[in-house]
Amino acid sequence: MVQVEQKDFMKCMTKPEMVAENFALLENVLVILASKSLVVHLVSQSLCGYDSGDLYLKTLPQVYLVHHQGSSSSTSDGIVIVFNKAHNYQKENSKEFPLITVVLLDVKPNYPTELSKVAIIGISN
Repeated sequence: MVQVEQKDFMKCMTKPEMVAENFALLENVLVILASKSLVVHLVSQSLCGYDSGDLYLKTLPQVYLVHHQGSSSSTSDGIVIVFNKAHNYQKENSKEFPLITVVLLDVKPNYPTELSKVAIIGISN
């Protein structure tokens, strides 16, 4: 059922002919359209390294979110501070307690209500 929904979304998309509709693409399109906030919440609550509730998830590194609630008054210096905080926390990574630090940039613009709101998608390795 999910795959049918993913393919239906892709039928609506404009894309170059050479782009393959593989599993990863279909999944990411649906996730972005459906609920980024829910996905981030599920990942952060489930990937807790050794403290995870699932035996398999216990074998994976802990995901530690460094949350930044941005607004129209946010500055690049403030965002650099967030990345520095994440970088410093990542130093706690060890073989015994593997850790992946992720910066979550969440933006709620303070624009006047008559202007449209702006969303951000951050893609990084």
